[in-house]
Amino acid sequence: MTRYFVSTLLALCISCTADTDVTHSALTANVSGECVQKDVGSSEAFASFFGNFTKDNPNNCVNNPAICEGLGLGFFCKADSGCCTSGDSGACNKTPDCTNNAKAVCIERACVPCKADTECAEWSSARRDSRNLCISGVCKECRGTTDCKDPAKPVCDTMIGSDTINQCYSCRKNSDCPGTNVCKTDEAIADSQAALGACLKPTEIVYVNNAAGCSDTGTGTATTPFCQLNAAVSSGKTYIQVAGSSTPYLPITVTGAGVRIIVLGPGRDSSPSAIIGGAHISASASVTFVGLEVTRALGAAAVTCASGASVYLREVSTKKSVEGVNASCSKAWIENSRIQNASDGGINISGSTNYRIVNSSVTFSGTASAPYGVNLGGISSGYFSFNTIAKNLAGVICSAGQRISDSIVSTNLGIQIDAGCSKARVNESVVINAGTAASPTEPALMSLTDEALLVDKTTQAEVDADLKALQPLQIKVGNDYALTARPKGNGYDIGHKELR
Repeated sequence: MTRYFVSTLLALCISCTADTDVTHSALTANVSGECVQKDVGSSEAFASFFGNFTKDNPNNCVNNPAICEGLGLGFFCKADSGCCTSGDSGACNKTPDCTNNAKAVCIERACVPCKADTECAEWSSARRDSRNLCISGVCKECRGTTDCKDPAKPVCDTMIGSDTINQCYSCRKNSDCPGTNVCKTDEAIADSQAALGACLKPTEIVYVNNAAGCSDTGTGTATTPFCQLNAAVSSGKTYIQVAGSSTPYLPITVTGAGVRIIVLGPGRDSSPSAIIGGAHISASASVTFVGLEVTRALGAAAVTCASGASVYLREVSTKKSVEGVNASCSKAWIENSRIQNASDGGINISGSTNYRIVNSSVTFSGTASAPYGVNLGGISSGYFSFNTIAKNLAGVICSAGQRISDSIVSTNLGIQIDAGCSKARVNESVVINAGTAASPTEPALMSLTDEALLVDKTTQAEVDADLKALQPLQIKVGNDYALTARPKGNGYDIGHKELR
């Protein structure tokens, strides 16, 4: 009888244990630090006859450390309980278990601040993190810009008190990029979206200088530059650095789908400037001009954009051309630029061109047949803001209700703004001095009374609303014609310059 009872009890207990699900999940600690799922032990009835036993849970990490590793970085095994816990608790078995860069080193099963670069190097390597330098007990990315190896984040923040001190970041301005002085701040400068905020590397540049020693059959290096831009265009490189010269360069022609050219000059107001005798872009090519002059005295516009092409003018001037810019293409951006003495109109946008005209001025342009400073024709659309259009035969004309905002359109001989335009926050009454037609200068206000009519007249919300409505994916207005930061005071100042 006794033997039968024991056998029956044993069978029942074994059956009960066998039905226990011990493969549900890895053992993990709850908020109290206890394991959610314990090892499977003997029942009280079984223990009263045969003594206690413990059947190992297959998810007990003491028996299989790979269980915690499988949960991801930062989990480690607690040897006393066999459950996985996160390194955020401050406990650890090894340095990679520590998740906080302020306590990145495992010593005596506790995460503590670093004392040496080698400790951060071990931590960053195991965690696939770029913060591999020990700075004041914390693993950080950089002590200086030379520590920033990622082209997308080439600059080290070293400003005391900054929340991002000793972190690498994307360049924000040209001066962040020693060597080339070019930061790829937006799609006009970058050759791809992935390159935004990266510094231009010297190896990406082909050089043009029409001084003695140049050769259009040479290598296009800084020591053996090409003489003319068309030779540089044929080199296959995207970036062309053109030197200032008292002798103008020949016109440049860029055509072909997928062709991308960025021409960098010594500066819009440098002396000598780099003067290009005209530019024609067509057939889906894309060309950016930065910091130079484009002037074509006879026959055509200084810059022509046609047949699905794109043109970007940044810190560019044009003088005494038939037209400044004539664009019937995919995209025409004109920023921080000055157009003077265009006989058939300063800027002529037509077709279905998408335009962005910002922080620029047009003066002393137009004839009886084309009297405008700016013509926004066809079904063109885009963002026209923070410009000064003055001293032309006429100001701005529009064909399809194009919007003019935050601009000075005044002191033109005929109409200021055509009835075909819509407008917001535009001043048509202040008096502008821009020199004379024979000797034009940068537009300036005549009096402090005029200045008072322009300062702090536009809010951030109004600017953002226009951008969202007209060019939601485009870069914001962060500076003025002179690259001074906008806004300065309690709001944006109307016109091409932020006054105070």
